[in-house]
Amino acid sequence: MKVAIANRGEIAVRILKTLKEMRMPSVLLHSSEDTGSLAYRLADETLCIGSAESQNSYLNITNIVEGAQSAGAKALHPGVGFLSESSKLATACRSADILFIGPKAEQIELFGNKVQALKHVQSLGLSTLPFYSLAHSDKALLRKAGEVGFPILIKLALGGGGVGIKKVDKQKDFLEDLSSVQNIGRSVFGSSEIYLEKFLEKGRHIEVQIFGDSSGKIHQLFERDCSVQKRNQKVIEESPAFLDEETRQNILNTAQKIAESVQYQGAGTVEFLVKDKEFYFIEMNTRLQVEHPVTEMVLGVDLVRAQILTALKSPPFVHPLKSKGHAIECRICSQDFETGTPVSGSFGKIQWMNVPHSRLDMGYESYDRLPAYYDALIGKVIAWAETRPLAIEKMKCILENSMVFGIPTNINEQLSILSNAQFLDNKHHVGFSFAKASQLKLSEEEKKLIQQQTDLLQDQETSAFNPWLQNW
Repeated sequence: MKVAIANRGEIAVRILKTLKEMRMPSVLLHSSEDTGSLAYRLADETLCIGSAESQNSYLNITNIVEGAQSAGAKALHPGVGFLSESSKLATACRSADILFIGPKAEQIELFGNKVQALKHVQSLGLSTLPFYSLAHSDKALLRKAGEVGFPILIKLALGGGGVGIKKVDKQKDFLEDLSSVQNIGRSVFGSSEIYLEKFLEKGRHIEVQIFGDSSGKIHQLFERDCSVQKRNQKVIEESPAFLDEETRQNILNTAQKIAESVQYQGAGTVEFLVKDKEFYFIEMNTRLQVEHPVTEMVLGVDLVRAQILTALKSPPFVHPLKSKGHAIECRICSQDFETGTPVSGSFGKIQWMNVPHSRLDMGYESYDRLPAYYDALIGKVIAWAETRPLAIEKMKCILENSMVFGIPTNINEQLSILSNAQFLDNKHHVGFSFAKASQLKLSEEEKKLIQQQTDLLQDQETSAFNPWLQNW
C-alpha cells in the first residue's frame, strides 16, 4: 500500500523512516519550496502540489487529495500541524477512497473546536477551568473578563499550536488584546471565534498520550510534562511527569474516560493544567504530537507504525506497555541570538553528537536551505536514561558537543534551561522564567569567529564530500 505524506520537515522524515521499516512505498506531497529538503530526498516518490505559500500547497485540500490520487496512493498521513486536525481533509480522503491515517472526521470536528470540547468534557462531569464563550459585544466580553478575574487568557476556539493565545494581566489592555487575537484567528484559521479562560498561576502543562485501536479499546500511554514554554510554544518535553502517584492515576483515568466517551480511534493527546493535586482539562489534539518521541522512548513503541496498523485494522501493540526510565526532548529551532525571532537561510556544516539511547529527529542536513515560509523547527534531540538527572546530563552532553553552522539556533537557550536550578528541582511551570535569547548576546568578536569558522568549513567542502556540488 502506497502512503502519501501531506507534510514537510522533521515530521515528514519521521513518517518516511517508519514506512521504509514497514516496506511500504511512499510519495511526498510537497510545495515548490521543499524540493531540496531531506524528506524530498528520502521519499520513494515526490509530487509538487503547489507553490511555497501554505494556502496553495500544505493547506490546499483539493491539491492534496488529487495529488495522492494521481500518485496512486491508497492512504494518506497528515503529519502534525497544517491539516492534521482537519475534519474536511479526513472527509475528502474518505470520499476519494483514500485511507486517512488518523481519527474519524466527527472526532476531529468535536475536539477541533475548543469550546465544543470543553462543553463535552463538562458534560462528563469532569473539571475545566472557568471559561466563557458566548458571542457578545466587546464591552460585554470585557465585563465578563472582569467577573472571571484577571489575569485571563483570550483563546481562539479554532486555534492550535499555541497560536492565538493572549494572557491579559490588566483590564485596560483587554480590548486591544481581544482585537489582536481575533485578527490572528481570521488570518490564520479563518475564524475569529474566541473564548475567555481563567489563567492558572504556576500551573504545569501535563498531557496524556492516548491511543484507540480498531477494536474500540483505548490505551493510555502515560503522561508528558510540557511546562517549559516560550510564547505559548513548547520548548522542552519529558516523560514521565513529576506527579504523585494518586494524581497521576487520576489524570490518566480522566484522559481515558474522555477518549472512551467518543470511542476514539488512533493517536490523540489529552491536555491538562495541573496545580498541586488539582487538574483541569484544557484541550484534546486529534493527531500525533511533536513531542511524541519521549513517549516512544520510555515505552519502546513506534506510534507512527501504530497509527498505520490501526488504519489497517490490525493490533497496534504486541505487548502490554510499561513506562521505563526517563526521556527528554529539546526542540531545536532557528533563532536570532539577539531578538529570539526565527531565521531562514542556508545551513553550513551540521554535526550532531550520537550517544547510546538518544535519537535525532531532524528535518535538515548540512547545506540544506531553511525556507522562510514555514515554522522555525529544525528538528528534535531526544535522550533517554534510567533517571531524570541522567537524561538531562545526557542531553546537555549532546547539545554541547554538536554544531550547526550558517543559521543561529536556540541551542544555547536550551542549555540555559537544562542548567536552571528551578528546572533541575522540578519546580518549573508554564510561567517558568528562563534566560531569554536577548540575554545570550554574542560579542562582535564571537560573531566574527563563527562566520570565519562557517566560511572555512564551507571552503573545505569539495564535490568529493558534498554530493550536492556534483551536479554543477
